[in-house]
Amino acid sequence: MWAGFGVAAAKKLELLKVHLTKTEIRHAARALAAWYASVGEYDRALDHLKMRRLAYRHAGAEREQLVLEVEVLLKLGRVKDALEIIDDGLANLGEIPELCYAAANAAALNAELSDLTRDHLRLRWLSKPFVSAGLSSIRLKNDAARLALDNIAGSSVTHHPRSHEAKISVLMPAHSAESTIDMAIESVLSQTWPNLELIIVDDDSRDDTWTKIKSHAEMDSRVVPLRHEKQRGPYSARNTALQQATGLFVTVHDADDWSHPEQLAIQCLALLDGEHVANSTRCVRVYPSLQVYVSPAGHMAIQKYSSLMIGREKLAQLGGWDECRMEADGELSRRIAVTTGQKPTILHPSTPLGFYRLSKESLTAHDTHGISTRQFGARREYVEAAAYWHQLEAASGTPRLAIMQGKRTFPIPNICKLSAPQHLRYDILLISDFSLGDDRALVNAETLNAAWHLGLRAACFHWPTLATAGSDIDFGIRKLLHEGIAESVVVGEKVECKLAIVVHAPILSQLPDRWLDLQARACVVVVDQSLEQSGLGGDEGLMTLLDNARLAFGASPTLAPASSAIRNFLRKAAPHYQSIAEHDWEPLSGIERSLGTSERATTRPEGKARSWNPSSDRV
Repeated sequence: MWAGFGVAAAKKLELLKVHLTKTEIRHAARALAAWYASVGEYDRALDHLKMRRLAYRHAGAEREQLVLEVEVLLKLGRVKDALEIIDDGLANLGEIPELCYAAANAAALNAELSDLTRDHLRLRWLSKPFVSAGLSSIRLKNDAARLALDNIAGSSVTHHPRSHEAKISVLMPAHSAESTIDMAIESVLSQTWPNLELIIVDDDSRDDTWTKIKSHAEMDSRVVPLRHEKQRGPYSARNTALQQATGLFVTVHDADDWSHPEQLAIQCLALLDGEHVANSTRCVRVYPSLQVYVSPAGHMAIQKYSSLMIGREKLAQLGGWDECRMEADGELSRRIAVTTGQKPTILHPSTPLGFYRLSKESLTAHDTHGISTRQFGARREYVEAAAYWHQLEAASGTPRLAIMQGKRTFPIPNICKLSAPQHLRYDILLISDFSLGDDRALVNAETLNAAWHLGLRAACFHWPTLATAGSDIDFGIRKLLHEGIAESVVVGEKVECKLAIVVHAPILSQLPDRWLDLQARACVVVVDQSLEQSGLGGDEGLMTLLDNARLAFGASPTLAPASSAIRNFLRKAAPHYQSIAEHDWEPLSGIERSLGTSERATTRPEGKARSWNPSSDRV
């Protein structure tokens, strides 16, 4: 459902749910409630949450169920009903953080209360998780102003008596953050661990960010101002700050977030007294008004990877952060786990220690490279490519997992790069379900190797079926991508190719929710026995494939049968379809015939051409 085929999965579950067992209905109802909430169909989401309560008598005691019910009711303007759910939840589960945040959200929309009463009630609910964890509450910085992320501070607390034991280097990248950076800087300088330096790198801002940074540096010697003359991205800014850091430990604080005053002390003491090598915290995502974001699955708290605290020397040995556009925090965390044998510990896992600002401009909210692509798209491909590199090095006996700045350590989609090209051009675009192994992976590998042998620049677009969506790409295909035999393209990228090849025809039975911006001069769909095996061999199934191919490629494809028997089958199933290849499909000869023997690549990445032999390149 979340791996590219939400619309199709929702339709299938709707058809199936009347025939399912009570246990299956319980799971189907939860999935459908989350899906409908994610697309703004709140009435249907609420219906399925009610269905889940009928199918599962313990649903009313699950925090995700309660949180999502409250959120859906608030979206529908039913504040009183939401308050009833909250009261029942508090009676059953106590004042857990999720219900406290839900109560704060409900108070913000309670039209029966004055603005002043709403703000005081919200502030009390937002403080409760901190107080319950033995931490100080939060207060308004300016009592005359409304409650907002920029108008909160920690209650009066004293400096920690052990703060002399270690200096913390806090790295803060900033780009055009004039409206938020004052709040972020104050959040760091107000920590109960005063033995710190705040190294702020202005990444070529076009507003007054640099002026504000310098002003804070003049007032507090702990602020170290640095500046990039050309925008290089947040991870590059962190690496610049890391080079100047002098603390025993290093962590990151974004230029628009707020951290509880005791967060750094908690993290630093855990490293000083514990055996783990790194730690991080959790946070909740909030809008500038301090409304707490609820995910479609009913989740509020998330791990804040950027809060990672680790020894400065250890981080320097690892080369810092991968300089890309997204997901480098998670990659660094996993790299630490591979090299040390320890995952960074999440401190106070039940209590978020900060607020992560959400906005429409946030990279995480972007359709083509935001959080929504973690299961299908840019972020998923980045994570898989990084994991392959980690596994490859871990198996070598002498792992070299330090990032080499200025040189890509592992291949990633172009959309993940700092200077992402606006238009990608290839000779061959291979479209397939690359999660399939065995014979299908062999065909995919042979096609990629044939393109390389012909001197053609090739790319791969992973198009799973509904049944395989969410599966990792086959390890052998990942190896070819890592070696540079082909590049990976993902949804959201603009691609032009001379020839698009679909080698697994059944994938055309269902279009993904999102697709490439693709221009293909020609398209070939390879048809083999998998078409009949998937139950799509009838007239109706074949017509669906052809219709979807036209939608995806903007033109009718050439059907390339893998054998004479398949060719005879196609002629019977689609007697009026003219574009059926005369020759059986073989990767090398098929590509040459489809492109024309005069076509050769002029832009293939540097590297020696492989001497291609299908039998020696088996996956």
